[in-house]
Amino acid sequence: MKKNMISFTLGCIFAFCVQGAEPPATVMQTKPYLFPHLEFVTGYSISNGAWDYNVSVQRTKNTGKQPAFVQFGCGYPVPALPGLAVNGIKSRNIFLDKDSLKKWEDKESGSAGCEMTLNFDGAKILYRVFMKKNSNLLFIRIAPDSSSVEPIAGIEFSTYACINLDKDPKKRWEPASYVREAVTPQRTLKGNAGNKGVELEPAENTLILRDAAFGKNPVYMAFESAPVQKAVLLNGAYQILNLTLKPDFKEFTYAFRDRQHFVDVAEKTVHECGVRGVAEGFAGALQILKKNCSRDFFAEDERNSKMIRVTHFNIASSFGEDKKSDWTRAARIIRESAPDAVSCNEVSVHEDFVPDLDMPALYGDYLGMTPVFGRATSRDGKGEYGVMALAEYKIEFVDKLLLPTPAGYEQRICLMTKVYAPTPFHFLVTHFCTRNEYPGAREHRVAAIQMITDKINERKLYPAVLCGDLNVEPGTPEIDFLHTQWDVCNDQAEPGVWTHHSGAMIDFICTYPKGAVRLLNFSVGAHTAASDHCPVTAELEF
Repeated sequence: MKKNMISFTLGCIFAFCVQGAEPPATVMQTKPYLFPHLEFVTGYSISNGAWDYNVSVQRTKNTGKQPAFVQFGCGYPVPALPGLAVNGIKSRNIFLDKDSLKKWEDKESGSAGCEMTLNFDGAKILYRVFMKKNSNLLFIRIAPDSSSVEPIAGIEFSTYACINLDKDPKKRWEPASYVREAVTPQRTLKGNAGNKGVELEPAENTLILRDAAFGKNPVYMAFESAPVQKAVLLNGAYQILNLTLKPDFKEFTYAFRDRQHFVDVAEKTVHECGVRGVAEGFAGALQILKKNCSRDFFAEDERNSKMIRVTHFNIASSFGEDKKSDWTRAARIIRESAPDAVSCNEVSVHEDFVPDLDMPALYGDYLGMTPVFGRATSRDGKGEYGVMALAEYKIEFVDKLLLPTPAGYEQRICLMTKVYAPTPFHFLVTHFCTRNEYPGAREHRVAAIQMITDKINERKLYPAVLCGDLNVEPGTPEIDFLHTQWDVCNDQAEPGVWTHHSGAMIDFICTYPKGAVRLLNFSVGAHTAASDHCPVTAELEF
């Protein structure tokens, strides 16, 4: 049998979500660029409205001087499309032509992708790559093909991530430049220069791979453990997952998720990984990955994609009422509410007021979310102080409104972002002046409400969720005015419930336009020493 080298390449890009509920996954053939060293390249784009993955199969030319070789595309930080070895024959050495990769769809489940049959000298494997309608994961499913004429005596499944985050091209490919880490539900595995393998336990079938020195932008991997005989992780410059499957396996599924970019509000641009503000982390990432997997990682995701859980918390610069600075306390409280999106007031970045901390990066890392920071002012002339929004979905900066504020007083702002959830929405964070901060404060708060509403209508930022410490209570003229244009989730709060240690309810979650968003539940968290405020959480259906 003629054996040629093949290459599986995978690229992943963010795509804008499509307005609407639970769009099915779709697949479309693409025309990847045919580099001179390639004999052919075939590709497909797979999308479910929120995420796109580009999958391709390519075979190199045999030049006569240099044998054909395999290249696994790994982007930054995209893992490679996994390769196989069946009965000692590697997938890169088998024959495939340009028509081997074919479109695949399951309209009943809303899944779509592409598939190919790999022939290992008579032992055939069906190799399918697909997305589901409610998941931002890419799935790879393999199974013995019914047309096999040879039994499977042994099968190896291998995939890797090469998270090359260093912006210096001279260092980008130097293993010494990286500090690899892998996190499982049971432990954190530090990288090693020798790339020595570590055998994983059956329960360690969810992995988060990242580089501790250059960023907090992980690759998530998960696999079914039942068909796996042995799992080994090589945790060097290349983080390689090698799985030995049981010879009698019937089906095996692997999946991964990645994130490539974050938004720097100050510059209003999208940057590559590895710069301050990238925040995707360990504990939160595990939680999020499991959350996205519903009851069973490999079952159809039955999560209500129309429902979004939003938490707002004035974190008081992580300086608690006990006069202790401990940002992890508020972060733990937020994580316990398992939100899809979070807004925070009184956020510090490198201020002397508290130990020199970058709170958007720290909170994002801990929660496994991407942060967007909105600077309002500098209290010490050195650092930054303002508000932030975080989301487990792609989130991007939209605008920052400077709210009416007299000279000499703390500037108030409204940070406007867009969250690309299954049903995208605009996520706004604000912090109004205190009740009697200066003469005319009440009029300025009313004007701020109108300014925010006008900006939403001007730019058609629908639907919108506004969160913030408004520094006034229900029944005041400001909140009465808010009610004329917005739905106020706090209306569903239990009588007598407060959000500030003074006994006042001043922290709000609101939606716009009126009647556009259904409130499923609203709750106020317990008061703790972490802040003088309590968190508030709303479950919203779009």
